Amino acid sequence: MSDIYTAVPYAGKNYMVVRNSKRHMYLHDANRAWRSGCLDMATDLHLRAIQAPGCAFEHRMGVRYA
Repeated sequence: MSDIYTAVPYAGKNYMVVRNSKRHMYLHDANRAWRSGCLDMATDLHLRAIQAPGCAFEHRMGVRYA
């Protein structure tokens, strides 16, 4: 893959995202909250990440902008 895509871990899974996108930032913060034990905050940030633009697969297909 290109250098603009990266895998972000969250709760034992990896999400492919566009580097420095909103989705990347939310997932990074969600993972830190999850590892710290703040599960409510991690869930909220994960839901925000899923709704935010920045999915690597959608970006490659040209569906959504990063």
